[in-house]
Amino acid sequence: MKFVEEYLSKHHLLHAPHKWFFAFISSPIHYLEMHYKKKYHLKFMHARKLFIFDVTLLFSMIILLAGSLSWLMYDPSVTDLVYLSVRPTHERILSGEYTTYTINYRNDSNTTLNSPVLDVILPQNFIIDSVIPEDLFDFDNNIFTLKNIKPTYGGQFSISGWFYGTPDIENPLLATLSYTQEGRKKQEQKISPHISILRGSVLEMNIELADKITNNISLPITLDIINNGDIDLNNIKIPLLFPTGVTLSDPKTLKGLVEDNSWYIEKLKPEESTKLNGILHVNLPSKQEILELNITPTVDINNQAISQKTSSHEFNIVYPHLEIQTSWNNEIDFARPNEIPVLSLQIRNDSNVSLSNLTLDIPLPTSIINTTKFINLNGGSLSNNVVTISQKNIPDLSQINPGGLVNLSLLVPIKYSPTGGTDLELFLSPTISGNVPGLSKALYETSTDSSRIAIGTQLLFNTELRYYTNEGDQLGRGPLPLQVGKETKYWAMAQITNSTSRADNIVFSAKLPNYVSWTGKTSVTHGAQISFNSANRRVSWSLSSLPEHTTAGVYFELAITPISSRIGTSPILLENISISGQDGYIGVPIAHSSTNLDTSIPTDTIGKQKGVIVH
Repeated sequence: MKFVEEYLSKHHLLHAPHKWFFAFISSPIHYLEMHYKKKYHLKFMHARKLFIFDVTLLFSMIILLAGSLSWLMYDPSVTDLVYLSVRPTHERILSGEYTTYTINYRNDSNTTLNSPVLDVILPQNFIIDSVIPEDLFDFDNNIFTLKNIKPTYGGQFSISGWFYGTPDIENPLLATLSYTQEGRKKQEQKISPHISILRGSVLEMNIELADKITNNISLPITLDIINNGDIDLNNIKIPLLFPTGVTLSDPKTLKGLVEDNSWYIEKLKPEESTKLNGILHVNLPSKQEILELNITPTVDINNQAISQKTSSHEFNIVYPHLEIQTSWNNEIDFARPNEIPVLSLQIRNDSNVSLSNLTLDIPLPTSIINTTKFINLNGGSLSNNVVTISQKNIPDLSQINPGGLVNLSLLVPIKYSPTGGTDLELFLSPTISGNVPGLSKALYETSTDSSRIAIGTQLLFNTELRYYTNEGDQLGRGPLPLQVGKETKYWAMAQITNSTSRADNIVFSAKLPNYVSWTGKTSVTHGAQISFNSANRRVSWSLSSLPEHTTAGVYFELAITPISSRIGTSPILLENISISGQDGYIGVPIAHSSTNLDTSIPTDTIGKQKGVIVH
């Protein structure tokens, strides 16, 4: 067709669309005409008849195919015209809540539905309380037996009861209406499914815990549980299982019992509540910022334990940390008795959380350190040989922010005579504790040990002049009180007690005044005999080594014959008294001196009573 060839083009689509449309409509005829000219015309004797036959055959096949498809797709049933629906009284249902499911049906077809039966498959653990109409319901099989349903007729049923299930999972309910069409024998079914997802439970539990914690902490936990339903809940079980590193101790409950890591409650009446208290210990094996606790109680329904709503609690975990470095000033490695070495502490907050109200607890070895003097020098309070220093003593301990640094210096007074062993070493183990702001009852604590320093020994030097012993034995000779022109003799006594380490090269020395006579009577417990140099009037004694915790005694007799110018005085018999030696442990010299000894003999009670001045 020339019309189609001329107008079925892009140009006419844009400029003469009405002619293009008619050309498009006519294009099948044009196609058949072109097909005839190419395939039939001038090729066959009866080309026109043959073409008409082929076209007729083609259209017959198309009609036959369409008819077959229509026959195969034909549905004689009326299920599409039967309405069936299931609806609960409310969409948000709690496990254990009283619920009513309403089932509506209607026949919108033009035929009667004979022998209709409504089969209801309820969710598991749905406890039926009432059914409307009850006379049509078979409680054993959950089936409603209906009368024939005429066209445009319908009805409604309802099933009420307590719905128990696991929250947040699908609970299917299936309603199936079975019937036969009037005049037909084949049974048809209309199925209406419904999915209920429980959004909670009448058994409600609350976990009372802090929201922010530190690792390695113990804190109180309270579990509150209540039955918000309207019937009893029986055989309630609350598993007390926690993530790795979290444990519960000392559980106490108002109702039920705790055993095998579970809390069992035999019965909980409507609106009844109870609680469990305990101590939760958090000691996580690895570092994590968030910790979640999940506790899922179960209730016993139809001899089956059904999980209820999971109660969760999430912690934010902070990790406070203080880096503590200690050093003895001047890098000393020993200290002498009665010295005061200085221990420096550098406290750095290398975490991302502040610490406040810091406290420094320092156990003191009282056999080495003078605790009273320690507190006087550094402040703090003493309890059970532990000195506590707080921000009251050092304001910098009030708070250390992330990246903050606090420098402390502790004066450590060594006792005049340390005790408690041999070759002593001193080290301090301070413990620093503090609160993390925003954490209730959370205490961070860390400790460190200082380096060890050796503590030297002490030579205790005691000298006295005696006429009598404490027991009353007479040592001296001559008159008491002293008399002019008459000789009186006394014994000079020196005791050297070594404390904690060996002392070497000990030398005792003293000088006699010109008016005092050396009698030559001596006694020693250790070492060489006492010598007297008449030229310089010095008394000497030496000992190569004195073991620790040992006492050496040096005793010798002195004589005096007073002259009249000394009447009314107590003459000095021994002066310039000293002792020296070497500390065999720390290798430093030891030297002590003593006061002059005169006839006042203060330690000789019996001799003092007889007289101490020259008459």
